[in-house]
Amino acid sequence: MMDDVLISNPATSCKPRKPSKNPTPNAASYSARLGPYEMPRLFNGLWRLSSQTWGRWHVDEHEKALVQLVESGLVATDMADHYGDSELVYGDFRNKLSKEVSDKVFAVTKWCVSKPIEKPVTAEFVLEQVKERCRRLGGRVELLQLHWHDFADKTYLDILLPLINIAKSHPHLVSAIGLCNFDAKHTDEACEFLKKKTGSVGVVSNQVQFSLLDSRPIKYMIPICQKHNIKLLTYGSFCGGFLSETWLTQPPPELCSSAPSTSASTPSATKRLTPSQHQVSWRHPLLGPLHGVAIHSVCTRWVLQHPCVASVIIGTSLGTSSSNGSPPPGTPPRRPQRHLFASIGPPLRLLRLFASEHQAPQQRCNHGHRSSTSFSSNKRASWNLRMRASLMIPPISPVKARATENLRVFGWELDEEDMRVINAAALGKDGESVLDMLLDKLGDCGDEYRNVG
Repeated sequence: MMDDVLISNPATSCKPRKPSKNPTPNAASYSARLGPYEMPRLFNGLWRLSSQTWGRWHVDEHEKALVQLVESGLVATDMADHYGDSELVYGDFRNKLSKEVSDKVFAVTKWCVSKPIEKPVTAEFVLEQVKERCRRLGGRVELLQLHWHDFADKTYLDILLPLINIAKSHPHLVSAIGLCNFDAKHTDEACEFLKKKTGSVGVVSNQVQFSLLDSRPIKYMIPICQKHNIKLLTYGSFCGGFLSETWLTQPPPELCSSAPSTSASTPSATKRLTPSQHQVSWRHPLLGPLHGVAIHSVCTRWVLQHPCVASVIIGTSLGTSSSNGSPPPGTPPRRPQRHLFASIGPPLRLLRLFASEHQAPQQRCNHGHRSSTSFSSNKRASWNLRMRASLMIPPISPVKARATENLRVFGWELDEEDMRVINAAALGKDGESVLDMLLDKLGDCGDEYRNVG
C-alpha cells in the first residue's frame, strides 16, 4: 500500500511523496536536547486517535498526513498506550521509511499506569512493558514517559529505577525516560531517589499542561526542573481551540451549551475549561495583530520562551475530519492564499498583497486606487478557486497548511514588553494572583488526572 501512497511525482498528483532525505527545514531547526537527541521544539500529538469524538477516521489518510508532517520538519510525535492505535499507526509508517529518513523521526510514547499493579514489580516485569511499547511501534522508543495514578503508592519509584537501567542496557529498545503529569513535589522526589540510587537524575523530561490559561508550571515545576536540569514537554497551548481568532471577540465558552458557537464541545475544550479560567481575559488586545501571526502562535511562543520548556506538543488529526464538518479544535483559520503564493515564487510576489494576514483582497477603483470595500467571504473563496485553476496548482492539504501555520512560531520572539503585558493577563497584574487561584482550584501540574471522583 505504501508504494501506492508514497509516490515520487507530486506535480501530477495530489498524493504525497516520500519525505526528503533531510526532512527538517530551516523553520524547524530550532531544537532542544532530550536524552541523546536534538529534537524539534514542536511535536505532533496523536491523542485525537484515542476517540471518535474527534471525528470520523480515515485510515487511508494517516500515512499521507504523516508524510506531510515529516516533510514540514515535524519529525517528533507524541502518543500513548491508550491513544487508540496511535503506536501501531506511527510504527507502521516509520518502518516504511528509508533508514536515512527514519533515523531522523522520533517516537515518543507513554506507559500510563491508571490503577494499582497487582503483581510483583520486578526488573523483568518492567522490561516486558518496555518491550510491549516497542512491539506496537515496531522498533525503538526514543522517549518513554511514565504516568502514575496515585503518588501515595510509591511503586512508581520501583518502576523508574529499572526503566533508567533499561535505557542504559537496552538502547535498541528505549533511548530515554521521562515523566508525564507529575507534580513538582513528586518530580523532585523521583529525581532525588534516582540520584541517590544511580548517582544521576536519569529522567530527562516531564510532560505537563502549560498555556496562557494554565500557567501552573511557572510556580513550582519550572524551579524543580531547573534544580535537576530536566526539560518540560507541554501540551494544551491552544486550550482546545479557545486561544484562537474564533474566540477573540466572544464571551467565555460554556461547559454545556446547546449553541455550538458558545459550547465547549470537544474533549480538549471541556477538559481545559474550568470556572477559574474564566478570570483570564478572553479579548486581550495584544493577541490579535501582534507580530502579524495567528493568536495560537503568540500563545505557543509565550510557552516556548519559559525556562526549561523543550517542546510544545500540538494535536494533529492525521487527516480525520470533524464530525460536524468544522475544523478540529485549535485549527487556525485557513489562509490558503498565503501558502499558494509562497510556493509560486518571486514573479508573483506582488500577489502576496491579496493574502494579507488581516485583510482580504480589495477591489480597485477606476483610477487605480484601492476602494475600502473588501471582498466578501464568498467572493474571496471564488477568487481563490479561480487563481488555483488558472495557475494549475494542486489544492493545499489541510495537514500541510496547518503544519506550515504552526511553524510560524519560529523566527521571532516576544520581547520584554510583550511578555510583561501577556503575563499581566495570564498570571495577574501582580504576577501571581491568577496563578495562585489556579493552583488552589486545580492543584499542581497533573493533579487534575488524580483528583477525580
